[in-house]
Amino acid sequence: MGTLIDIRLNRYSKIYSENEHIRGTIIIQSKSEIKHDGVVLSMEGHVNLQLSSKTVGIFEAFYQSIKPIQLLCYQIELLKPGKISAGKTECNFEFPLRARNTKTLYETYHGVFINIQYSMKCEIKRSFLIGTTLSKGTEFIVEYGNSTALTSSASSVSPSAAFIANDLLKPAEMKRVDFDMVSESGNKFGLFKAHGHIDSATCPITKPFTGEIIIDRAEFPIKSVEVQLGNPISHVHLNANFKKVYFFLFSKS
Repeated sequence: MGTLIDIRLNRYSKIYSENEHIRGTIIIQSKSEIKHDGVVLSMEGHVNLQLSSKTVGIFEAFYQSIKPIQLLCYQIELLKPGKISAGKTECNFEFPLRARNTKTLYETYHGVFINIQYSMKCEIKRSFLIGTTLSKGTEFIVEYGNSTALTSSASSVSPSAAFIANDLLKPAEMKRVDFDMVSESGNKFGLFKAHGHIDSATCPITKPFTGEIIIDRAEFPIKSVEVQLGNPISHVHLNANFKKVYFFLFSKS
């Protein structure tokens, strides 16, 4: 079995909001005594731009110059250098979920171009004379909590962002969006016409994204219909603005 490390958070969902405290327990199980140079627990949050097959030729010029943005970084020492007895050892911990300096804690997001990720890592440090360093990591989720936290976070970004945040809190004002899709005869899709609607352009993350697509006419048989939903996150760098969009893909047989 060797040595096992487990990070157990006080919430099974692993979902937290800004200004809350993340509590949990580090559990170390070993068949024999372990010599170590300290046991530390770190918590970090980053915004990363990433490349994919869909971004070939678009982001390469900027990717190397854009460094990950660190939103938060904390580290605590759980055990001082010494020995860990054989069996089960538990260490309780607590972190405040607050951003660094004037940074804003954005919601966890894993997209095609951008990743916003929060994680913690426990390390049993060991020199090369003792053995290899042992580590265990886990991801936790950050979501906007109550209206106060959301409005406060948004107001520190920009007036437009604050408007969007406030709009998210008023489901009664969510409006249906209608759309049409037309393709003229002669291109690779042939003569094509479709229409539909999105029930609301403003969607809380905890509720389903709903709508309807009606295909009125298609010159070629349609094999499948794919709907891709992208979060409209913008990244401005070197006078370039990149934004994810919503689009529909129709493939013919």
